[in-house]
Amino acid sequence: MHLLVIAWVLWCLLHSGMIARPVTGYFRRKLGARFHIYRIVFNLTALATLMGVVLYWKSLHTSLLFSWEGILVPLRVALLAMAGILFIAGAKAYDMRQFLGLQGSGNGGGLGGGGKISDSGILGHSRHPWYLGALLFLWSVSRDIDTAALVTNLILTAYLLVGTLLEERKLVAEFGEQYRRYQERVPMLIPLPLTGRWMPVRRLLGASLATAFLAINLAAFLHAGAMTRFETSGIRTPPPESLGIVQKARTLFSGVTIPRPDSGGTPAHLGLPFETHTFAGNGGHRLEAWYLPGAAAPQPLVLLFHGYAAGKADLLPTAARIYRLGCSVLLVDFYGSGGSTGSSTTIGYREGEDAAAAFRFAREQWPGRPIILYGLSMGGAAVLRAVAVEGAFPAALVVESTFDTLLNTVRSRFRAMGLPPSPLAELLVYWGGVRGGFNAFAHNPADYAALVKCPTLVMHGANDQRVLPEEARRIYYALSGPKRLSEYPGAGHMPLSGADKNRWREDMAWVLGAASASTEE
Repeated sequence: MHLLVIAWVLWCLLHSGMIARPVTGYFRRKLGARFHIYRIVFNLTALATLMGVVLYWKSLHTSLLFSWEGILVPLRVALLAMAGILFIAGAKAYDMRQFLGLQGSGNGGGLGGGGKISDSGILGHSRHPWYLGALLFLWSVSRDIDTAALVTNLILTAYLLVGTLLEERKLVAEFGEQYRRYQERVPMLIPLPLTGRWMPVRRLLGASLATAFLAINLAAFLHAGAMTRFETSGIRTPPPESLGIVQKARTLFSGVTIPRPDSGGTPAHLGLPFETHTFAGNGGHRLEAWYLPGAAAPQPLVLLFHGYAAGKADLLPTAARIYRLGCSVLLVDFYGSGGSTGSSTTIGYREGEDAAAAFRFAREQWPGRPIILYGLSMGGAAVLRAVAVEGAFPAALVVESTFDTLLNTVRSRFRAMGLPPSPLAELLVYWGGVRGGFNAFAHNPADYAALVKCPTLVMHGANDQRVLPEEARRIYYALSGPKRLSEYPGAGHMPLSGADKNRWREDMAWVLGAASASTEE
């Protein structure tokens, strides 16, 4: 990413340097009537170097941040159409032969050629229609905006705005009072009159946009808090798929209610022997876990991690099936859930620290046993982060029903509400990261997977609408070690050990064998 920033900055400096008045003045004196040749060289150089930077930019594969989708698609089309109209209208108003360097440039200063100020056509409504068109085109040309595109857009937006101001200074110096009077009549960019009866409309539009921007961000800030902070009481908001129109509207304005997950039942309710253990998480908080003692070594110890707004009690059916395979099981409550301390969540980010702490505790408590980290949904994100970032090195991983990026899983929730994912999801992810103290746009299990080399089983429900199957595939393809992808026909976002028991046992047989082989190596 640093190279992309450097490339764009160098291109901007080259472009500005070649068109700077001292440089053009020098070549104008040297070339005289042939100065148009310099204009041709400038255009070709700017285009060739631009293509080089664009090709490098497009070769980068970075995290998706925003998509023009849903009700935003017509807006994107409208912005592209406006950009096209501004480019065409500007081409009609400007002296294009002079711009392309196809003839002598005269004294070179005029907006309409010939050294004179022109306010015909679009120039009577906007002093710099091409700059405005370039800004609209820049932000709407790509359907998907990833990190590299955002960096590119921000740099070029700043360059265009600064360039517009510098162009203004140059034109004032060249035309003096004539251009100042033109500035008083015509807006610099947005074609709304500066005076007269349209001025209240301009002010009202600006105030409305500012109010809407603040209101949407305030709502996103409050929703991010509601989704990452567990309440001590209250009734949990039902899943978005089951809400009616009135309930969806109420939830949109008031936010969700998520009571703190409690431990519920215990392994004893399923007739399983267990021990309760507590240990320190990385932040000094206390984590609680249940240990089901299975067969002795070399049978693996499986560490189970729950999903969002859940607890270790929700893992009991899966734990029982793993236990019956002869493995010992450690069911862990993340910070904020069950018997652990706290009352909040970071959707798998700091939970990665908890998973790594549980791994270290298990390694010290039961030395010599192969350890498998098994995460469901958010728990899968946590175990991937534990291995990729937090220094855990298990014999194998199991990643079940796990999202590829935090942004994508938030988008899925908005789709389930019947709402456009963008820009609401982007705002929610941003403010969630601010409130949680981390970069939520960089919390991407598919990126963590690229750093995982141990054997990994990726399981997913083929009908999962909360976390789409293609997200599981992205995680699977990113893995660099031994791996297996298993999709469960007809299964949604649910514990897959109960969706197809035979298929699940086959998958677990693979991961247990891979863990044993990995340990022997």
